[in-house]
Amino acid sequence: MLEVQSDGHGGFLVDELVFSNAGPIDLAGANIEFSFLGLTDPSAFEASGLWILDTFFKINPNAGGVFNPSADVGISAILGPGETLDDFFANATFEATAELYARHSLAAAHRVRESIQDGVASGAFRAVNADFVGAAVSLLIDGIQHGELLDRSGLSMADAYTELGALVLAALTNPGEK
Repeated sequence: MLEVQSDGHGGFLVDELVFSNAGPIDLAGANIEFSFLGLTDPSAFEASGLWILDTFFKINPNAGGVFNPSADVGISAILGPGETLDDFFANATFEATAELYARHSLAAAHRVRESIQDGVASGAFRAVNADFVGAAVSLLIDGIQHGELLDRSGLSMADAYTELGALVLAALTNPGEK
């Protein structure tokens, strides 16, 4: 599993698999899964241009067994004439599964549900069915993550989440607490 996480400043932190340049590399039959941690947006990662194999797979060309991370280069550097990364990874499978997206939205729904229950208990929120609101927010998060709401609204992902938060707070705020 290779993990991708937003660095909070518009960039990404990624796992790298670094091979020495000492011998052949055989990834035949490998199953490589990518996991997006926290609220990392897979669409933003793809738009960054980093969704390429050279981002995750590196070669350290230094001879003599001296490891120097600053010398790492993308794995495509070892390809021969006419070879492509498709040839190199011919029998490997890669996954960035919908299950990962589902896990993130379920976790968010759980956090929303807990926050609503806490808000109702404190009197800040009006009494609502926290399970229903959490599930509804989860569906909206899915719509944002998969781009459907972004396409329909013309909002960026960040703006869509801001609007979703404002919508939920406006709907939940106890009128006596404003």
